Amino acid sequence: MYWFKANYILSVLRPRDSFIVKPDEEVYSKKGSNVTLEWYFHVGAWSSSLSNGVFEFRFGVWDDPGYVKNEILAVRKRNAVIKRRGFERKVKWSGNIYDCVNCTARVVMYNLTDVDFKKYGVEVEVSLDRSHLTNWLRLVKFEPAEIINSSWSRERRIVVAEGNATTIECKATGRPTPSVIIKKRNRTLCNDSTGHCVYEIREAKPEDEGEHLCLVQQRNYRPIRRSFNLTVVKGRNTINTTQDEFHKTNIVVIALLGAVGVVLVLVVIVFLFKRVKFCKSNSEQQQQLRKNCGKNL
Repeated sequence: MYWFKANYILSVLRPRDSFIVKPDEEVYSKKGSNVTLEWYFHVGAWSSSLSNGVFEFRFGVWDDPGYVKNEILAVRKRNAVIKRRGFERKVKWSGNIYDCVNCTARVVMYNLTDVDFKKYGVEVEVSLDRSHLTNWLRLVKFEPAEIINSSWSRERRIVVAEGNATTIECKATGRPTPSVIIKKRNRTLCNDSTGHCVYEIREAKPEDEGEHLCLVQQRNYRPIRRSFNLTVVKGRNTINTTQDEFHKTNIVVIALLGAVGVVLVLVVIVFLFKRVKFCKSNSEQQQQLRKNCGKNL
């Protein structure tokens, strides 16, 4: 009974095995470069089976539900390193997992190729009576940010009529996904972490014109900057409206004149038709009178 209580108290007080530092879930690196992955983990004390630190550290290709499927590197007692055939020069290990409480493990992968960008993980076996420490990450090929399909990829100057609507757009691609900011002087107009920023101006005003900046930031890499000028033309919208009304008025006047002309032509035709008919009737009457006069003589 006393033995059970003592072990229960020790299990509560004992610090748990845990990672102190571990890589991000997504680690980005360029093709042909080297990448360093680091783990710092704490090993809990007061274990009867723990005398020489970590029992085994395994690194390799990770698979669900959560284990090292293809072991690439293993570190065992007294920091003895075992590498998978074909990976002797591909990976390197350094650190200390032997006789430690705060242990370190560092894995370097050299000369990355397309086949190296995949999911990796580690298993840390502290002792037979404890759960393994596990951690996984995805190694992703770095793609530099690039500004595409935006106001900045066309001409460096946009002209809009006063009172009209316009859109300022900046879109960028890359891995990791860059954040995009649209600025005017020191004022932020749009800030988006998905790589696409859109700022709408419903009615352009003179104070909207000036230099606008598209700032693309990709984590700790150097940002990309591109600028353009927005020009607001005063009174252009009013002039266009007046011209449109003038054109509409001209069309109405022309249509009315055309209708009047058609009516006049019809009137003339009817008049001429009646005139011809009247003259023909008079001519027949005169011929009839002449015939009657001849008979009387």
